[in-house]
Formats: sequence, structure tokens, C-alpha cells
Amino acid sequence: MAESNEALVVQALSEWGDIHDFEARAREYLAPDAEYIEDPDWPGAGAYRGIDAIVARWREYAEVLGDDVTAEVQELVETDRGIFVRFRNTGRATGSGMSYDHTWGYVFRVHDGRISYWRAYFEPDDARRAVGL
Repeated sequence: MAESNEALVVQALSEWGDIHDFEARAREYLAPDAEYIEDPDWPGAGAYRGIDAIVARWREYAEVLGDDVTAEVQELVETDRGIFVRFRNTGRATGSGMSYDHTWGYVFRVHDGRISYWRAYFEPDDARRAVGL
């Protein structure tokens, strides 16, 4: 297991390369009652509690976003309010074949060595502000 909260988040994000990896590793990195909250600007945004609900939501993403996805942690800063991550996703959507390239902001909180809170922000600067940066 990771030596620090920051290392845990980086390790989790790097090992969640596709939906199959995410499903296989979710129980290792997420707390049983973990919460994932989508940015309200995301179409159909919601909040999901528990590993099964979070994995099911990410399965839905995979159906739309496709298998040819790349992901890159561009910045990571831990504060007393959470861990800010600037995270870039690129790929080609399954149905339309359109390419996409978006940089997200995430806020993570870790409790007892597992991710307990994960909030997505469409604009990375909103995530930075959420952790007091």
C-alpha cells in the first residue's frame, strides 16, 4: 500500500487505466462507503455512495468514452481540506468517434488508507479553491 495519502491517490489513478482495471482495483483503493460526486455541470450529474455504485457509474462512462483513453496526473497538492488533482483525459468516444481532451479537477480525501471522498470539478480551478489553494 502507498506510503502517503498523495501516493495512494496517484497509485490509484495510475492503476485505473481502463474500466476493467478500475473494477478490479476499486476495492483496494476505495473505502466501502466512499462517495463520488460529479460536477453539476456534467450532463446527468449525480452522487454515488459505495464501491458498487461508483463502479457502476464508471462502467457507464466507459460505454460512452470508449477503451482508447489516456489519463495523466498533471498536478497534485495535499492540504488540510483534501488532495487536489489536475487530471487530463484524452480519447475517442465510442458512439461518435469524436476525439476528446479535457482537464478535470478532482478533490480526494483519504481515511484509514483508502479513498473516502472523490469530487469531480469540470474546471480545475474550482477544485483548487475547494481545498483552499
